[in-house]
Amino acid sequence: MKPFYLCLAGALALSSPASAKIVFSAYDGPNAVVTGKGGAKITEQGIDWWTDGDPPRSYRILGLLTDDRGTGRFNGDTIGSKKVAGKVRDLGGNAVIVYRQSERTVGASIFGHGSTAYNNYQGNFATALRTRKATTLVVIKVEN
Repeated sequence: MKPFYLCLAGALALSSPASAKIVFSAYDGPNAVVTGKGGAKITEQGIDWWTDGDPPRSYRILGLLTDDRGTGRFNGDTIGSKKVAGKVRDLGGNAVIVYRQSERTVGASIFGHGSTAYNNYQGNFATALRTRKATTLVVIKVEN
């Protein structure tokens, strides 16, 4: 039997933020420069995260960035993420517009204890669904 701390380390590794996947698709087309109308934003990690609407001034669309991560306690959120903010800066952006968020079930875990006696199953078990959240962001460069 493995010591508890080895089991915990394995569980954390499976659900850690390192399991987040970030994919960028560059925008190539007309109307790359847009003048926005305003909305609601959060500023974290030096990046403006427009959660509703867009900046009330001119900005250039650089592309779409999709962040796919687990939804567990140790995975954090895309909005305000240090890793995502760093990627946005590396791409030349200084803000993002939250375009879409979706969640999907990727499996289930069953845990507990029990026994079988004369084909009569007894025990205490629980099921936990494992889910992932995909957030698509429009990476932009706001002109000051």
